[in-house]
Amino acid sequence: MDELQRAVVHSIQADTHPSRPAEPALARTIGLIGAIGFGLGAMVGTGVFVYTGVGAGLAGAAVLLSLVLAGIAAGCNGLASAELAMHYPRSGGTYEYAGRLLSPWAGFMAGWLFLAAKTTSAAATAIGFGAYVGSLTSVPPLVASGMLVGGVTILNFFRLTKAGAVNWVLVAASVAALGAFMLTGVSQVSTERFSPFAPQGLHGVLSGAALLFVAYAGYGRIATLGEEVENPRRNIPIALVVSLAFAALLYIGVTAVAVGSIGADAFALAAKGGAPLQAAAGPRWVKAALAVGAAAALGSVFLNLMLGLSRMAFAMGRGADLPRAFSKVNAASSPYVSVAFVGIVVAALLAVRNIVGLLSVSAFTVLVYYGLTNLAALRLKRHERLVHPIVPVAGLAFCLALALAIPPLQLAIGAGILGVGVLLRVLWRATLGRPEGGD
Repeated sequence: MDELQRAVVHSIQADTHPSRPAEPALARTIGLIGAIGFGLGAMVGTGVFVYTGVGAGLAGAAVLLSLVLAGIAAGCNGLASAELAMHYPRSGGTYEYAGRLLSPWAGFMAGWLFLAAKTTSAAATAIGFGAYVGSLTSVPPLVASGMLVGGVTILNFFRLTKAGAVNWVLVAASVAALGAFMLTGVSQVSTERFSPFAPQGLHGVLSGAALLFVAYAGYGRIATLGEEVENPRRNIPIALVVSLAFAALLYIGVTAVAVGSIGADAFALAAKGGAPLQAAAGPRWVKAALAVGAAAALGSVFLNLMLGLSRMAFAMGRGADLPRAFSKVNAASSPYVSVAFVGIVVAALLAVRNIVGLLSVSAFTVLVYYGLTNLAALRLKRHERLVHPIVPVAGLAFCLALALAIPPLQLAIGAGILGVGVLLRVLWRATLGRPEGGD
């Protein structure tokens, strides 16, 4: 294109958008290794240290099947997320995809459900972190939880290159502890402890898979941070597949050793205390290593949750579904208003101090969120697809099937959260003077 053509194109663009202000944007500072680290950091944490034991209580030894089923479901949903993130590499994940490809209302519901699910999950993770730190030191658990919330909030005011380095340290510590657990525990595994294999039948397996899907759902952090990933068309799908495959293998290996060492019932009973792997660990040094690894893993998950939450709030502020102040960015390319707001909300939720209650809110909202992801992926044009349309169709079917396996109380809570969000959006749009048909 010669200079005259460039001048004509520039003139046309200027005439088309004569007064369009520059949109807030985030710098691309995350490479492939960093993206893989954030994916692993979001998955190797609460799920493997807590959820696996709770899943054993629902499915028995067949929690291994639940892990496989949840992993396949997460893979389908992850590939749908990857192809969307390749073409819409902006902060916000399904909030952006559903808003563009389905409707503004669908986008809002995705964003609202994400905020509800991950805020409660972040608070539960911080409480779990405080409990592990409290078992290792004389620091009161609630104080340790508060210190984590404050420290990560401050860290998120800076560039993600710093957060990425901290994240990799935490991931390495937790994976090393889990490796020690498997190596020392495999000699204690007995095939007799896998019988009866599925005491609750298919429903138990599906219920366990619904819970464990939430544990795998951290892969979405890569897509949520898409606006900050370098070369997103290449790095996002690679990072997603690598991190999800590694996490699935780790989950299955750790759970097989735990169930084979002490049995599914004892593993599930220990989960009620918040530290099921401690009951299955043999040598004392392994128990200590697990406690340190768990604290590191929960810290890593919490860092990733807070990153995803602040970026979602940033995206919704930019889209006028939250106050515009949430889209403000500081000199370090951090959405500092969103970071501060999320930190305050999560700190307030620490007062609940009920991990099971907080985590129970996440399952329904996460499955609906990824259901919207698959619907959005089905709207992509043929040349935009990364995978065959059967993949998002399968992902949507998995989301529906697993959602139906959730207990009625959790379904009611999820529906109530969605209803509150709809009401708030109607009121917010009214204050902006924008009718619902005017998006």
